[in-house]
Amino acid sequence: MGRGARVSDIGEIAAGMPHAQLYDESADRPIWQVGGKSFVFGRSPRPDAVDPATGELAARRRARLASRE
Repeated sequence: MGRGARVSDIGEIAAGMPHAQLYDESADRPIWQVGGKSFVFGRSPRPDAVDPATGELAARRRARLASRE
């Protein structure tokens, strides 16, 4: 089985839809729309999501990586 979809994959698929537009490019949770109707909503990571590579809680890992930037 292949890897799961990443946020960037979802954005690429949404951008490929006819007439699709990213509602707010600066938002950390993207919203894709067609004709003013939203069809893809970004969301916060689940607090219990586990990173399969490390077994660590994904939200904590992202927060730690963000603090290094």
